[in-house]
Parts: sequence; C-alpha cells; structure tokens
Amino acid sequence: MIDIHVKAGQAHKQRDDAVVVPLLDGRKMTESGKSLQQVTDKALPAFLRKFDVSGKFGESKTLYDVQGSLSARIMLVGSGDEKLLTLHKLRMLAAKVARELDAGGARDAAICLP
Repeated sequence: MIDIHVKAGQAHKQRDDAVVVPLLDGRKMTESGKSLQQVTDKALPAFLRKFDVSGKFGESKTLYDVQGSLSARIMLVGSGDEKLLTLHKLRMLAAKVARELDAGGARDAAICLP
C-alpha cells in the first residue's frame, strides 16, 4: 500500500531519499529544478550537457549524492512539452517514478510538479 502525503515546499530543502524534478523538452528546468541548480553549484546543467537527457516524455536519469542537495538522489524525469502535459500523462510519470524508486530502494520521495 502506498502512503501519500502532500505538502508544499522548495525542492532544494527536501530531505527525502529522492527529489524528483521534471525536465521539460529542450532540457528546460522547471522552477524547482532551477532552485536545485543554484544550491548544487550548477551540477545539474553539467550533468545535462554530458548525458543524453533532453526532457523527452518518460525518460529519466538519477544523480546520486549531489553536493549541496539534502536528498540522497535527484531524479530528472522527462515531462515533454509543458503545454501538452495532461493529468493522464502526470499519472503515467508518477507510476514510472514510483517503480524506479522502489527498485532503487528509496523509502520516500518528494515529487515536484511542473
């Protein structure tokens, strides 16, 4: 059974096992991603330049032990074009994230909405 808690907060202040950040088409970061960029000494843009992550819907990459982050991992999840994002697509992404985090042993996660 999944236990869900909803709260408001900034991505860079979350102390969960994982912080899940949407990545829009064209490697564009959402506001939550931008706040993480600032506290991680630009580790996210450097990661995006080195790896094949474009923000395409459904793709994901996980960074571990990023300096400046209070979470053990930051998961970037491709959300595609923000204008085409629907509730159904958000549910699909949430299910994918839950499966991947469960397989990776995460006990809790903060999912930042676009």
